[in-house]
Amino acid sequence: LYLLLRFLTFTKSKVALVEKITFKDYRNLGVYGKRIYELDNLVLATKLPEKTDDKIFIHDQAISKWTSKIWKKIIRIEFDISLPVPQDDNWAFMPYPMHPSIYSGGQYSEIKNLQNIPKKLRLLFAGNADPRFYSNTDPQSILGKFKIVPRTTVIETITSHLAEEILAVKDWQHMELLFNSNYKQKCIIVDTNKSKFEVPQAKWLEIVAKSDFFLCAAGVTIPLCHNAIESMAVGTIPVTNYPDWFFPSLEHLKNCIRFTTKEDLIETIKFVLSMDKSQIEQLRKNVLEYYNQYLSCDSFLANTVYSDKPKLTLFVNAHTNNYLYKINKDSIILS
Repeated sequence: LYLLLRFLTFTKSKVALVEKITFKDYRNLGVYGKRIYELDNLVLATKLPEKTDDKIFIHDQAISKWTSKIWKKIIRIEFDISLPVPQDDNWAFMPYPMHPSIYSGGQYSEIKNLQNIPKKLRLLFAGNADPRFYSNTDPQSILGKFKIVPRTTVIETITSHLAEEILAVKDWQHMELLFNSNYKQKCIIVDTNKSKFEVPQAKWLEIVAKSDFFLCAAGVTIPLCHNAIESMAVGTIPVTNYPDWFFPSLEHLKNCIRFTTKEDLIETIKFVLSMDKSQIEQLRKNVLEYYNQYLSCDSFLANTVYSDKPKLTLFVNAHTNNYLYKINKDSIILS
């Protein structure tokens, strides 16, 4: 809810949330859902306005007394991303977002500047690789079903086979020193489950932006992770084993570096560490072009609010398990 409203409030118009939120509802909003109350451009309402022909109506329930009114535009939210691509073209896909804290903090306003800061490192992974959460190989899971190497295995494979290519980091002060010195054609892995520190949230995008590549390993339930979007937003090239889960799919050697198996991963990391600067610069240019066209808030608004289509279906990946486990090769998210 917060992310959808955050995207919508980037328009110049007021956004009204028509919802009777009780105290119990408020508690159930969770830590990020409660941030809807921080949105400057949002009005909380309990009923629809009388005049609606100049307004856009966005809903996830087809209540006839609402949908039968005359609206400037109607956008219906569809959470079932396992469905096939619609036959008509009256639909859009909400970009998978960065972490909610990015949009609610000062980092978001710095993205344009961070796209141009000097690079200090070739490859970075920073995040949690706790095997309790990131080692799922169950064939019935989404990662197992699509044969995606889990995050814990990815990190263990690199650390055990490419130890000489890894730059050890002692603590945050040491990492900050490295990122403010000369360029390192190495790989830094910060597994917060094992290390004694993690990158401060307020410094996250800046640190990611200083690396040429970011290792985007799979998430807990689905492959997609916020850090992949965050890296692309600042022009850092994703090294990933789930390019097909982007909408549209990322392309190997155009706007990502793809790996598949553990064996392939080792050769891929070696390749990344040996790439020449001209090829990296072209990849970075393509990554930023992809982000601006498909992942940015501006692209979302262009395809929905500012679209000239009077009716739209908006597909949203809300991590709803009963839809996720129905995903197949024909589903819209993999189209």
